[in-house]
Amino acid sequence: MKRCLLGTFSSLAFWKSISAFVRRRRQSVRQYYDAWTDRYLDSFGDVFQAARAERDEDLIAYFVRMAGIEDGMRVLDAGCGVCGPSIRIAQIADVKIDAVTISPVQADLARQRVRESGLSDKIKVHLGDYSELGAMFGHDCFDRIIFLESLCHAKRLGKVAGECRDVLRKGGQVYVKDFYRKHHSDPARKAWADVVSSRVEREFRCNVREVSAVRAALAEAGLEEVTCRPIGFELSEFFMEKFATTNQINIFEGGERVDWCEWLELSYKKT
Repeated sequence: MKRCLLGTFSSLAFWKSISAFVRRRRQSVRQYYDAWTDRYLDSFGDVFQAARAERDEDLIAYFVRMAGIEDGMRVLDAGCGVCGPSIRIAQIADVKIDAVTISPVQADLARQRVRESGLSDKIKVHLGDYSELGAMFGHDCFDRIIFLESLCHAKRLGKVAGECRDVLRKGGQVYVKDFYRKHHSDPARKAWADVVSSRVEREFRCNVREVSAVRAALAEAGLEEVTCRPIGFELSEFFMEKFATTNQINIFEGGERVDWCEWLELSYKKT
């Protein structure tokens, strides 16, 4: 009996520590975007995408095409920023969009921008955590979920993947565009890329993951892979470099520039 009780208390302590860690991480991401959203607006405009085409119009058209967004769909923009992509998607497709951000600052700005764009009937902004989608929306209600450089902030991939499965309708899809750890065969180069990735994680409150971890989480949630491939547009580095220069961010800190990440897009379907 004593051993059983000790095991129970140990398990409770473990899960309490995990919950506390997740809360701290959530708060860290919220505070980061509350403090830095104006800086992102200054460098990126309202489309907070590091990997992007030269023109916003081309980038958004690409997302619509690759995510398979069509007229009449209900779309969830998970980690929507200030709704730059959602507004542009709603301008070219007859869809309903629920846009979710964890940042109160972003939520207020997003609502203002949606109103000013005359799209309040098509876009609804929610202040919340995309790891709690079922509680926010119920089940079987979305045709598409898009994560545009936002899934990297998730701490519990399995939880988020399961929530996506629950809120998707049958035949619905998740589209993820994000960065992942770059593989290097040379041990020294790999070690240096890992150091740079760690700096990125600290600087931007994100996770530089192996793509295999994301694929595994989505598959284990019962979603079927449709695509996993490199992004298919020419990458413009202008906005990233402007942001880094303006805010004095140097992830290499005088060291050799190394390809620490690769940009990929994934699509998974609920069957």
